[in-house]
Amino acid sequence: MKRPSFQFYPADWMANAKLRRCTEAARGAWVDVMCVLHDFDEYGVCRWPLEDLARAAGVSPGSIQELVDKDVLKGADANARAFIHTPRTGNVEGAPVTLVKTEDGGPCWYSPRMVHDEWVRTRRGGRTRFTPENQPTRIPNRPVGTRQGNGASSPSSSSSNLSSSTSTTVEETFVRAQLEAPDARATAAGKACKAIMAHGIQANPSHPELIAAIAEGITTQEFADAALECKNKGKSFPYLIAMVRRRKGEAAASTLRKPEPKPASHAPALVRRQCAERTAPPQEFKDLASKLGLDAFSATPESAPH
Repeated sequence: MKRPSFQFYPADWMANAKLRRCTEAARGAWVDVMCVLHDFDEYGVCRWPLEDLARAAGVSPGSIQELVDKDVLKGADANARAFIHTPRTGNVEGAPVTLVKTEDGGPCWYSPRMVHDEWVRTRRGGRTRFTPENQPTRIPNRPVGTRQGNGASSPSSSSSNLSSSTSTTVEETFVRAQLEAPDARATAAGKACKAIMAHGIQANPSHPELIAAIAEGITTQEFADAALECKNKGKSFPYLIAMVRRRKGEAAASTLRKPEPKPASHAPALVRRQCAERTAPPQEFKDLASKLGLDAFSATPESAPH
């Protein structure tokens, strides 16, 4: 895969004596020539005639010939010499290395700096590049639920049951760790999930809707009753939470609803009016009138003795 860019060192550009000898036009042409050399599979090397290289870079033949004359661009159209590099470490010289081979004699043109940097990059990258012989050490995955580390832990039936299942997912492991904790340390969410899971419905103690329902005052018993109802209906955990929260809201709204005032009763006045409008007195008036020696038809409720 070709790299989309190459490194440019401004200090080296300004300090290169060979390049500073060139004209402004030749230095500008050198940038275009480097872009062409960057695109070759043999990085920094062009095995075309100089005229073709100038045409591909879009520079004039005079500018590219000036780069050759000032020893910035190396190579030849015929009888080109190989580029041999002698690595040095301190004052110790290493074995010479041929970076650009020219067995056929040319044409061959190259940038010594680009070829050398590619050789250094390849050597350093080879030490860290993965090969069939150089593979990272893989740490085998531990079964989910097994205890890791050398810290002391007290054995319990819950931990043994938890470590016995190796196919349990991470979420189920977290849920069971919450549910199997002692009651003294169990959270409200864990208790609610324990009551729900007792009816065969998977629950998550970290579910935000469950936390909100507990904050609204829904009890563990209400969760258990709803779980039994959802089990019979074949509903899941989210439906259960939505159901108990809806019922809690409806119950709260009913307690805040004020009773409608009853209309005032006009029964006493109605009774008096009906008694006054009677043409025949009732039997009690007749009995009372006979005891007092009065005419029952002339007696009214207002004239009766109290």
